[in-house]
Amino acid sequence: MFHSTNLGWIDVIKRVTENNFRCIFLIVGPFPKYQVPFIHYKWSKISSKIRKPILWCYKDHKSSPFKNFPQTNGKIKEKRKNFLKFFNQTNIKFCFHDQTTQLLGETFGLCVIENIETISPNVLARVIETIEGGG
Repeated sequence: MFHSTNLGWIDVIKRVTENNFRCIFLIVGPFPKYQVPFIHYKWSKISSKIRKPILWCYKDHKSSPFKNFPQTNGKIKEKRKNFLKFFNQTNIKFCFHDQTTQLLGETFGLCVIENIETISPNVLARVIETIEGGG
């Protein structure tokens, strides 16, 4: 969709929102789930639409978004605090990868997929089709 390497991800969010497209961000690195509140914040500031709920898909109970919080320095603890605040203030629907058939007919504004390496193409397609927008 956007082939320019000069576009920052905030610019991509703006263009996607203006054109009513869907967009996929692949976040890698240590603790990528801590980036979700920031992306959601930027997306909600750019978009003039009413906020739709967020879909959060993960593999199983062992890979829950609330598992594996690091117990290290103060900077990570602050990120954890912001992360938990985000969960308490945002409408989020959680589901396992194998429960995605129950999502058909629902619409979400944002989707987080954890354990993407274990997801099947059918599950990925079902999840992406629940996100508002087109393109």
